[in-house]
Amino acid sequence: MKIAKLTLAVSLVGTGITSATPAEAETNKATEKIEQQKKHIELQINKMDNKINQLQNEKLILKGHIEKLKNAIQDNEVVLRETEASFKILMEEIQVLSQSINHQKEKLGIKTNSLIEFADLRVLPKEPESSYKLSFNLLAQAQELGTLLAEEERLIDLQKQAKTVQLDLVGMEEHLSDQLSQKSSLLKELENKEAEAAEQKDSLIEETEMLTNQKSAIEKAIEYEKASKEGTLKLKPDTIPHYFNDMVETIVPGKVPDQFMKHYIKAEMEYGVPWYYLAAIHKIETNFSTHSKMVSSVGAVGHMQFMPSTWVGSKYETVGGLVAFDLDITDLHVIKAGKGYGVDADLDGIADPWSLADSIAAAAKYLSAHGFSKDHRKAIWHYNHADWYVNKVIAYAETYKNGTGSDGPIEMFAGSAKNVVTVGNRWINNSVYVFGGGRNHTDINLGRFDCSSFVHWAYSEVGVKLGELTSVSTETLKNLGETTNVNDLQPGDLVFFDTYKKDGHVGIYIGDGKFIGSQSSTGVAIADMTKGYWKEKFNNRVKRVIAINSMEYN
Repeated sequence: MKIAKLTLAVSLVGTGITSATPAEAETNKATEKIEQQKKHIELQINKMDNKINQLQNEKLILKGHIEKLKNAIQDNEVVLRETEASFKILMEEIQVLSQSINHQKEKLGIKTNSLIEFADLRVLPKEPESSYKLSFNLLAQAQELGTLLAEEERLIDLQKQAKTVQLDLVGMEEHLSDQLSQKSSLLKELENKEAEAAEQKDSLIEETEMLTNQKSAIEKAIEYEKASKEGTLKLKPDTIPHYFNDMVETIVPGKVPDQFMKHYIKAEMEYGVPWYYLAAIHKIETNFSTHSKMVSSVGAVGHMQFMPSTWVGSKYETVGGLVAFDLDITDLHVIKAGKGYGVDADLDGIADPWSLADSIAAAAKYLSAHGFSKDHRKAIWHYNHADWYVNKVIAYAETYKNGTGSDGPIEMFAGSAKNVVTVGNRWINNSVYVFGGGRNHTDINLGRFDCSSFVHWAYSEVGVKLGELTSVSTETLKNLGETTNVNDLQPGDLVFFDTYKKDGHVGIYIGDGKFIGSQSSTGVAIADMTKGYWKEKFNNRVKRVIAINSMEYN
């Protein structure tokens, strides 16, 4: 599994360095080039720092301007409010004065503002005394009117002045607001430039770190190569458990060795990845565990070729998917802390990539975690980043699926009820329901079953014969074994359903309210008997045909 990639390090390892001198020469040449690149980047970082400092200074000055503008706007608003209040008071005073003027005019009988016109319109009486008094009164009233008119004129002038000030203040406020808007836009522009400069600086720093890692990768690659040649590399155990060293020449193209099926099926049940995809990856990675070294040129290990850092978690990676030589990659606590993909499927207390059960389960876990159920191509691509690899896995998987993958019975621990519930998984999505089918070897090899023949076949695979194959039916099966209370259902029990007739359908209970059987609409499949159609049809008949035993998984 080539999940992690060595950059320059991989290229050096892949060249097959045969002596220390060429390796050191290549290392010195590569590291010298990296140092030159780093110096160039450091100069760019310094320039970026200067640019950032300049932008920050411009921002400080601009913020000062903005603060002054805000204060000026606030002061302007205060004066404007005061002017508006004065204007309002003047309006009220003018209105009162106008009323007094109009009243005085009425008393004098004047329809205009001219006192001369008023004098011309009057006819004085003949008596001198009366004429004197009348003239005096008229003069007094005229003087009062003149005073009122003068005051009105003064107030109107004040009102005009206030209106002028008001208009000036409004204009000033608009001008200040425009300036504030422009300054704010400029500030935003400076902030964006600063952010861009900071991002470029971070990118340069990351590039520097990448170059540093590349340099380290080169050095580690040389160290790795030397350790491999000297026999001090601790990636693999002293004895590699090859399961088919004596059968390399006998592996049949297009077929899956029967001994592996139990591991694929168990992993499929746990993680939902079909067994034939796991078999395909096993085939491509180590040719079903017959690879001579079981360690790739970049350090992938075990049956399914995991990079050590993927097995234990990327936090432990030193370079190129490798981990420290002294790290125990089988330690469950180490794997849990690193959020790695290693699995202890055989329950021996360690997660070992050299264990078939562990490595196959880990591959299924990895594919599942990378969204196999939603996009199987993408998940396989994550396993090995190459389109050709994805296509090859799918091609092998289709071959194994269509060919059932195995030539003979799968050895699944005969006598164990728990194994009879898993043996039929090989037929899921790979079989067809045929009424009366499954009663000869031709039908069985093609996956053509009805419900009762499938049950008969499944039990025969674990060494239990449920009567004659040619005459098996739901009627013969319901009379076998012991009747069991529905509340005591155990995996391996037979469950019956009233479909086209009473006890017309039978399946094998697998736990959690589910059973496996050959269904007319799907072929061999797992169904839920706690809801919907199968809940309605379940008639509570339960037969136990074998004892429940614990399973040791090796």
